[in-house]
Amino acid sequence: MKRMLDKEFYLLALVFVLIGLMPASVNAKESGTENNRLFAIEAVNQSEIAINQASINIKYVS
Repeated sequence: MKRMLDKEFYLLALVFVLIGLMPASVNAKESGTENNRLFAIEAVNQSEIAINQASINIKYVS
């Protein structure tokens, strides 16, 4: 009987731990999308810099 209670206790503890981790996973997901957004903005900025540099080089050569 005691072993059965131990199993139930550990199962219940596991459920509470998983419930406690849910907000952390949501925050990590939101943080991940924020990082992806910042990465995309940085990629656009780098491409604009490359385009500007190429146009300067074209003007210099012409």
